Amino acid sequence: MKVHLARMHGLAPDLPGLSQEDWLDRQVQSLANKYVQVKSDGDEREASRIYSSLTALYYRHRDVLTLEHISRALERAKKRL
Repeated sequence: MKVHLARMHGLAPDLPGLSQEDWLDRQVQSLANKYVQVKSDGDEREASRIYSSLTALYYRHRDVLTLEHISRALERAKKRL
């Protein structure tokens, strides 16, 4: 499962000691950074794949994540670029 998360969704395996919220925050920010980078590189196919991972993460964790959370992560990633 850890290999699947890393290869298919660009997510780090579950790290011990992190709360679910911290883990989700790190995953969202990591995916947002990757999305912004590949989007700026012009790789629309990879950007679409990463965005799909972001939305899948949201739908699986709607009890913790909000769309605003993802939107803010994307804005932070754009500012860093």
